[in-house]
Amino acid sequence: MLNLSIPNFSSLVDMNSDCIADIYLNVKDETGAILGLNLIAARIRQGDTESLKYCLVGTDNISQSEFTSPVFADFNNDAAIDKGFYKHTTNSIYLFYNERGANSASDSNL
Repeated sequence: MLNLSIPNFSSLVDMNSDCIADIYLNVKDETGAILGLNLIAARIRQGDTESLKYCLVGTDNISQSEFTSPVFADFNNDAAIDKGFYKHTTNSIYLFYNERGANSASDSNL
């Protein structure tokens, strides 16, 4: 079972450049470990019905890594949202670049 961590950090950010907000949540598992969950939104079409589902695409074990909650920004100026952590024990910043890439502008994604 997962519960929202207290204090809690969550973020709505478009990680895959599809113009739909994805979710990043901090949760606590049954062992007390704090995890960061990356949930990507996906449009599901069945006939004339369209719905939005969220798929878990990655987790960060924040409690063992001694990272803070992430900061989301385009750190490398490629139009894709990247993730950065601060590690207080080494006074270091760790950047994880989004390799999915940004979609180019088109009529369907503007």
